[in-house]
Amino acid sequence: MRRAHLIALPALLALLGMAQPAQADPRMDYMLHCSGCHRPDGSGAPHAGVPSLVGRMGYFARSAEGRDYLIRVPGTANSPLDHAATARVLNWMMDNFSPAERPAGYQPYTEAEVAEVRANWLSNAADVRMKLVAEMKQHGYPVD
Repeated sequence: MRRAHLIALPALLALLGMAQPAQADPRMDYMLHCSGCHRPDGSGAPHAGVPSLVGRMGYFARSAEGRDYLIRVPGTANSPLDHAATARVLNWMMDNFSPAERPAGYQPYTEAEVAEVRANWLSNAADVRMKLVAEMKQHGYPVD
């Protein structure tokens, strides 16, 4: 019996080494890491200071500073998700909550972009958001 285990063990280890982890589902990551505040449907809780993502998030992607803000905001920057998973979640959110508001030629977030921008997290997220919202309103975008 011991001999059979000694023969089977290397084969099992080889199979385990070939197994690739399944790519995480960005919807599930959103539900686990974002929906507690932004709600499953992205509607947020504006009365409690949690903005809706629906029909608004895409406007932030219309400027470099707004695009970066979505990565640097504390809920994103401090999430336990790695850079690749964070990029997938941001892209899923953009696709599902605000596709019509994205700029022409919109480029999805990448792992490299998230890694670079995320390192410079915001300590004044509310001030930056107010500035961005004021700029968007000057362009006639219906954000709050």
